[in-house]
Formats: sequence, structure tokens, C-alpha cells
Amino acid sequence: MDALAVANALNALSKWPGADEARDAALALADRLTSEAEGDARLRESMDAREVTNALNALSKWPDKEEAREAALRLAERVSSEPQLCQSMDGQNVANALNALNALSKWPDQAKARDAALRLAERVSSEPQLCQSMEAREVATALNALSKWPGEDEARDAALRLAGRVSSEPQLCQSMEAREVATALNALSKWPGEDEARDAALRLAGRVSSEPQLCQSMEAKHVSNALNALSKWPDKEEARKAALRLAERVSSEPQLCQSMDARAVATALNALSKWPGEDKARDAALRLAERVSSEPQLCQSMEAWEVTTALNALSKWPDADEASAAALALADRLTSEAEGNARLRQSMEARAVATALNALSKWPDQAKARDAALRLAERVSSEPQLCQSMEAQAVANALNALSKWPDADEASAAALALADRLTSEAEGNARLRQSMEAQAVANVLNAFSKWPEEDKARDAALRLAERVSSEPQLCQSMDAQAVANALNALSKWPDADEASAAALVLADRLTSEAEGDARLRQSMDAQEVASTLHALSRWPQESGLHEAAWCLAARLGWAPLEWSAFEFRQTGQIANALARLGRDEDGNAVLARDVLMGVAVHLELYPERFDSAEGRHVGMLLKAFAQLRMHDALRLLATPALERVMTLCQEGRLREEPLESVGTLCMGLLPLARSPQLQRHRVRALQTFDALKPVVEHKIDAYLRQARAGQALVPGCA
Repeated sequence: MDALAVANALNALSKWPGADEARDAALALADRLTSEAEGDARLRESMDAREVTNALNALSKWPDKEEAREAALRLAERVSSEPQLCQSMDGQNVANALNALNALSKWPDQAKARDAALRLAERVSSEPQLCQSMEAREVATALNALSKWPGEDEARDAALRLAGRVSSEPQLCQSMEAREVATALNALSKWPGEDEARDAALRLAGRVSSEPQLCQSMEAKHVSNALNALSKWPDKEEARKAALRLAERVSSEPQLCQSMDARAVATALNALSKWPGEDKARDAALRLAERVSSEPQLCQSMEAWEVTTALNALSKWPDADEASAAALALADRLTSEAEGNARLRQSMEARAVATALNALSKWPDQAKARDAALRLAERVSSEPQLCQSMEAQAVANALNALSKWPDADEASAAALALADRLTSEAEGNARLRQSMEAQAVANVLNAFSKWPEEDKARDAALRLAERVSSEPQLCQSMDAQAVANALNALSKWPDADEASAAALVLADRLTSEAEGDARLRQSMDAQEVASTLHALSRWPQESGLHEAAWCLAARLGWAPLEWSAFEFRQTGQIANALARLGRDEDGNAVLARDVLMGVAVHLELYPERFDSAEGRHVGMLLKAFAQLRMHDALRLLATPALERVMTLCQEGRLREEPLESVGTLCMGLLPLARSPQLQRHRVRALQTFDALKPVVEHKIDAYLRQARAGQALVPGCA
């Protein structure tokens, strides 16, 4: 067979790629194209542009076969090294260049294939006639091929040249069929930051949302790919509308949903999670989630990327039963010791481990999620290379997740391994610490605060605190939640100079009248205000922190921070903070009493709010009133407070409270039993103390047993 015959035969055989006989014959011919025998080398060199294109196109039908790959790469060498051969794939027969480009894209990781493809891409971007001669199907195919090398300038330039045609030529855009629209969207999404790619994608998205027939004719794979592409521009109205139109199909067409394979399910879930607040996206995602939880084979066929992606997506709807069930089914795989599952867990790279941890932490009380997270945590603490390869965002995500299980040894060990990286002065670690953005810094501080007694956690937190106090831009870019989280974390180490300095810098933002800072102060919600006041009160001697606290306290009781906006727990937290800040008989004490009297009046009007209160929070509230000698407030709240404590005693729920919380409760109740101004509540208060006595005895007995057990372990002790 000469060159023409080989090319033609390969082209013919490629029409039946699934037939063993066709494959075997094609691979026999491929062997000739790689052989160094004299006749075979001459055969390879004698192929003209059309024959090279036909051979490449045929060989690409068996991309996983070594013979086909090697033959294709030998031909690719000719395309990249022979300008005349490349140039002869001309616009007169655009299919030549296009077919070669499409074929080469089947081996995107092979340097020879890449070099040849980029040589062809240069022609697309530099030869208007070649670019302009492509029709709709050819444009989509070329975009798909070029998208295999999104980081290469030549591929990007060629793709953007084609994208310009899609967005500026209505007829070209309109003539694309469903498959081509999905293919082009998927390709364009590889350059989400490029205006030309975005504009072309949004033009195509407009067709998806406005043409029911186009949308309806997309098959499962096209729907998944189109959703994935549209999710790269979640803030664009055209992308959102198109995605929701496709989501409707997923939720309303069982056959479409059922025909998605594991990768398509994970891809679609990931895309839909970019619009978590949209009912249509949620419904479609939960329909897919039902498949994950109810079809063991589908769940089992997911590989590491798919498991991680699906978990991350499902975590956007943690309260939905379907999402929870699917996530726990995937979590089962991460804890299983079956061969495939153990390999799955071990094959996760650093970013995947961090992402999975972050997702699983959305169900911290679920045993399966906890167990899966702790198995991954073991990898973080025991595999230095895995830990070391985590980038800033991955470290922040992992720590934030691990902090949901602070009492678990595996979580603690993993968190401290990551803490080591943040204190190390090795080049990579110093860069890691410095590369964390504001939100990540706040999240990491918040995570480490769950282990305040651990030196490694403390040291890492204080290194980050130094950044907060010394980098105005970092501090300034924190939003309300980040400021609240950072202050709350720093308050765990009030005696550390670094923590105090960082807290003062953050507090300055709460008192500043600069536009951004005033808006920050106003944007704090009830939880953030309560948390921030609690944190600021840990430095009672710092006047700068006092000022910030009173700026926030002045908003309490007024919209949108009416007392009804706070949970009882937060009200107790605020009362405790203001009692600390107003402990001296000065203007601060007067301010604290004024604010807390508003709490007392509110709770007198709505005594049912005590029905959901825990013992520790009732204790914090009463203790604050007692410390500030607010007998009028205690008089208003004595009856509902005493009734609540008696109920908790009778239900045995105070046995779960720490001894410190029970002590706080007793201190809060003491004025009700002793103060002459509160004499009418004395009997009920004493009865409540009597009901508390078994609880206190139980706590003290437990402490004594623990102390004796510890003493017995000391050598030389009886």
C-alpha cells in the first residue's frame, strides 16, 4: 500500500471504530507509520496534506491505543516542522486544517500533538480567510479542539478570533444546532475571563433560554456540558436564564436525568450549585442527588474528582434531605475499606481533600460525614507531602472544616500539622502565609481558636494576627463577617500582644466614619454584633476597644437590631459583654444599664422566649444583671427565669452543662435569694437552688473522681 492507499484505508476503517476487525487492521497500518524500515519511513514522509489529515482523523478514533497514538504523533511532527505541509491545509478545503486540529486534540498532553495543533491555531488567528471560511459546525469543532490547550496563547488567540465571529455574526450563531451550541459553550468556558469568550457564550445562552426547541433537543451529555459552561458566568442574567431552563428539564424529565452517567451527574451538580438560591437549580440538583443516594452503582462508579465535586455541590443545600442522603452515601465510600474505596480515598490530591473536608463539615453532627472527614484528616496529619502541597485557599478550607470537630484527635492532629506550615519560615510556607486573602485569614483565625490551649494553634494564629495589624489593605478588605470572626478568634488569646494589636486595628474600623467602615458597622447582623461585643469585652482595659463596643451597643434595640432579632443565646452573650465593660461605676456602667434595661423590658413582654433558653445562657443574663446591680431588671425577669431553670432541672438537661456554666447560673440566681429588693422571689429561688443541688453534687463528684484518677497515674502517689 502506498501513502494514498494507507490514508484511504485508515479513513474507511475509522467508520467502524467499535469493530475489532477494523481496529486491528487500523493498528496494523499505524505500525507502518511508526516503523523506521526504509519503505515505511518513505511512506510516512510522502503523505501530502490531505493524506496526513485523513490519517490523523482516522487514528483519533482509537486514542487509547498506543499504536494509534504513536503513529499520530509521528505525523504531528511533520505538521509542526514542515511549514509547507501545514500551509497546504488551506481555506480552499478548510476541513483539512479542522480535521487535523480536532484529531490532535485527542492527545492534549502529548507535546508533539500540542505543537502541531498550535501551529494550525496560529493559522486560524492570523489568516482571516481561513477563519472566515468556517461554517457553524466547523467553528464549534475548532473551538472544542482549541479548548484542550486553554493555557497556550496560540490556542487562546484562535479561539477568541472564532468567538468574535459567534458574537458578531447572528447568522452563524443562529445556524448552530443543539450539539454545536453545547460544544461551543463548553469550549468558550475555558476562557471565562476573556470578553470575547464571554460575549459569544452569552449570545449562545440567549438562544438556549429563548428557543424551546433548541433546549429540548439537547441530550444528557449536552445538558451537563452546557450547564458546566454557563456556571462560569453565574452573575450574568443570560447565563442564569439558560441554566435554569436546562435545570427545568433535569427536574421534570426522568429519562434525561436517568441517562446521565457519573461524570455528567457530578458536572451538572457542580454547575447548578452556582445558583444555590434558585428553586429550579435546587430542584434539579436534588433530583440528581436522589440518584446518587438510591443507585449504588452510580455512586460506586464515581472517581475522586466526581466524588469531591458532587460533595462540594451538595453542601450548598445542607438542609435538604436529598442532598444530605447523597452526601452521606458518598461519605460511606470515603470510610469503606473495600479496595476501590480505599484507593479512592488515597487518590485524592491536596485540593480535593480540602474541598471534601469543607463539604463534609456542613453536616458536622452526622456520624458518617464526621467519620469520612476524620479519615481524610488522618491523611493530612500523616502525609507531609499532601499537607505541604496545599495552597492558601485549600489550607483555609481544610482548617475551617476540621474546626467543626475540635474534640476529635484526628482533626486536632491535622489542624496542628497545617499550623506548623503557617509558622514555618521555609520559603514555600512563608509565601503561603502571606498569600492568604482577608476572608481566608479570618477563617483560619476562627479555626485555630477552637484549640486555644495548643501552642501550635496559638503561634500560627498570632503570626496571622501580625498581618492584620501591619497590613492596612488586608484589614480594610475584611467584610462584617470576617471582622467578627477574626475578633472572636483573637479574643481567645487576650494576653498576647499580637492579638491585642490586631484587635485594636479591627476595632478602629468599627469606630471610623469613613464610608466603607460606616457601612461595615451598619452591615453587621445580630450574630456578628453579639460575637463582636463578646470579643471586645475580653480586653476591658483597652479604651480603643471600649469605644468600638459602645459604637455597636448604641445600635442595639433599634432596627434592624431589635431585641427580637437576637437568639436568647446571643442576648446572654451581649449581657455578659456589657457587664464586663461596665464593671466600674462610671459612664460605662450607666450605658450598660441603659442597654440591658431594654433587654429586660423585651423579655418581660415576651416571656415565652425563655422556653428555648439553655441553662448557661439564663445564667449569663442573670449574672450580668446582678453584676450591674440591676434589681429592677431582675424583678421583671425573676419568674420566667426561675420557671425555666426548674424545668431544666426536672428534665435533667443541666447535667450536660459544664460546672462553670452551673456556677454562673448559681451566681445569677443568688440575688433572687438574698436581696431585700427581691424578697418576694426568695422562696422560689431557694427551691430552685435545692433543685440544682444534685446537679452541682454530680458535677463536683465527677471532678473529684477525675482528679483522683489522674493522681493515681502519678508515680509515687497512693
